[in-house]
Amino acid sequence: MPDKAADRVVFKFPDNSTLTDIEPPFQSEWDSTSAPDGSVVEISAIAYNDQNQASESATIWIKVWNDECMWQYIEVESSQDDAEEYIFDGTVHLDSPFLNMGIELEAWESIVGIRFIEVDIPQGAWITWATIQFTAKDSDIDLVRLKIQAESNNATQSFKEQPFNISSRTRTSAAVLWQPPPWSLGKSQQEQNTPDCSSLVQEVVDLPGWQAGNSLVFIVELDVRTASGKRSAFSYDAYSFEFEPPVLYVEWIEF
Repeated sequence: MPDKAADRVVFKFPDNSTLTDIEPPFQSEWDSTSAPDGSVVEISAIAYNDQNQASESATIWIKVWNDECMWQYIEVESSQDDAEEYIFDGTVHLDSPFLNMGIELEAWESIVGIRFIEVDIPQGAWITWATIQFTAKDSDIDLVRLKIQAESNNATQSFKEQPFNISSRTRTSAAVLWQPPPWSLGKSQQEQNTPDCSSLVQEVVDLPGWQAGNSLVFIVELDVRTASGKRSAFSYDAYSFEFEPPVLYVEWIEF
């Protein structure tokens, strides 16, 4: 439920405490010292409109580092910052309300690109945790095995409707394999959350020339060529339908 539709947001924390914010941008703080370093904790939020109708619960999982840990939560912010490309002819689509990761349309394979701008991480920081949260566009149950990489570039560009604009980008040597469980339409829970992608972010922020404020691109494709299987997530262009775009959550320690 986007800010324009929300009247208030209720945040729930690992110690079962809650906090309600009535002013956008809806946000909250939590004292993480109650959780041990290295633990992964769950924080959820539910938005309510002026009719007291509730949204689906949105949840993030964070790794706690109480000493000098910084974090950032970044949504995709434009149609040009998430896109899908058909493998067979390289056609790139920018304005679709969904992102198909895997096989769709009777064996049309798609590769997905997602760009997050204004990343605050300084060059050489230690990345302790990074995940991407999706919202399910379909109830997908087929087995699928996906591979996630980042673009190995300290100055990534928005996507363009040019052939092979996603697959032609240079990628990190590091890769994260993801075999997501079944998805249910509209859900944005742990099932729609990627594994830890900190190794991908680390490789990029260690590049010469990286600096805080630059952008990160992630590329998601099938790891094993199969005849079927996909996960469909809502894109930035689904905002008009009140569904959230992909979100990057990242934590780091500065030296």
